[in-house]
Formats: sequence, C-alpha cells, structure tokens
Amino acid sequence: MANSDFSGYADDGLDVVYGSTIEECDKKLKLVVLEKVEWYRSIGLSLNLNKSEIIGIGYSPAPVKIDDTLICPKQEITFLGVKIQSDLKWSSQVSALSGKIRSAASRIRIEGRHLTITDRRMLYMGWIQSQIFCNGLVVLPTITQTEQNTLRTSLNAGIRAIVGLPKYGFADISAIRSKLNIPSIEAITEYSLQWAAWKKFHGSSFDPVGISTRSKANKLILHPDQRGHRGKMYDSMLTMAWNRIPLTTKSENKSSIVKRQLKSALF
Repeated sequence: MANSDFSGYADDGLDVVYGSTIEECDKKLKLVVLEKVEWYRSIGLSLNLNKSEIIGIGYSPAPVKIDDTLICPKQEITFLGVKIQSDLKWSSQVSALSGKIRSAASRIRIEGRHLTITDRRMLYMGWIQSQIFCNGLVVLPTITQTEQNTLRTSLNAGIRAIVGLPKYGFADISAIRSKLNIPSIEAITEYSLQWAAWKKFHGSSFDPVGISTRSKANKLILHPDQRGHRGKMYDSMLTMAWNRIPLTTKSENKSSIVKRQLKSALF
C-alpha cells in the first residue's frame, strides 16, 4: 500500500505506518485501514476484527473504528510468534521464551526418564535449542544482561534434565554443557551474528585501492558510529561481527563450509 510498509507471511500481515507528526500517522493509519477493509471485501473475504491490533511506537495512536467494532491501541502485540512491545524492549518475548524452555525441560525430565542421556540430549536440541536459534538474530543480540541471565537459568534447567540432576542445588553446569557439546547462549548469539554478517558481506568487493594495509588484507570494514541507538542497529552489529570472522571463513564461498567453520570456531 502507498501509505504503509507491508510485511506478511501466509495469512498474517503487518502494516507499518510512520510520519513526522502524530496527526500524519493517525491520518495514514485510517487510510490504510480503509484500504485494507476494501481490499478484503473486493476479494470476497472478511477481515477478522478480533485479531486486528494496533500498536504505537513513540506515541499512542487514536482508536480506529471498523464497521461497529472499535479497535484500541495496545502496548504489546504478537506477530509471527514474536511479541512486539511499544517501548521496543524484549522483556515479554524473553519471558515467554523462558517459559517455553522450562516447559520443555519438564517434558525431557518426565517423558525421557527411561531414555539414555544421548537420547535426552536429542530432545534438548529439538525442543529447547531450536527455540534459541529461532530467536538468535532477532532477539538475543539486543537483550539486557538480566534478560540473558533469565534465559541462561532456563537453559540450565534443560541441562539438568538431560543428566538427571535435581532441579535445585549446586552443579557445574558449564562443565556439564561442555561435556555434552551444547553451545552456550553467548556462542549461539555470536554464531547468529557472524552467519548473518557473512551472508550480507561475503559478496562485497574488498579490492585494495592505493596503499595495501593490514585492514584491507583482512577484509575489515570501518566500524560504524555506535553511540546511542546506532550501536543497537543490526547493520552496526553485523559490520562488527564480520570483522570478527576469520579471514579464511570470509574468503569461503560455500555456505555449508562457512557454517561448519563458524560452528567449529564458536561451539
């Protein structure tokens, strides 16, 4: 649509409206809603108003009325399984993810009680680590230390379930995780960043112009301004992650080999 940026997957859609003033945003929002309703009617479908939500980033949008239904703005919405908050924090997403991990840990402890440690590790990789990887690039790089500790504690519950340790009490979880060859949350975050950085920059031209320097030889990119919100932008984080990738991996063209090299270096 002309008044919004649209993102969609299957039957889920998200329209992003932005402007310089509150009035401009509200005007565009109403136009997008009218266009959306008209489009659905023209193709013979009805818009599910119970699942239609509005969220404001940096301001509170005016309620929108569709037919006889009034849609009021919310402080949080869920899109494709990701909880988006009006303050752009990840506290709700981390809380939900932590709950899923602890639930999976309980399932491993109960349903895998007659299985071997190797089999319970397989359950961990499928039920728990897969969820961490799904949040690897979107959520993990920008969460706070407190939120990271929350996830780490939840993951430790899964480690305890694998080896049959009690839910509480002292245990060297880091040593157990290393013995089981399970990567830490920090390693998964770094892998997600470096893999995304390789996909973004590996096709770029790094031909030296002028005097050859060590930076040019190692295909380094000038670090961006990291002050304020710029330091939390993915472009900035991917640029810095690219510079941390070994030169041999930067120069590799096959994605399967790059994945293997990154995992070998980080895990």
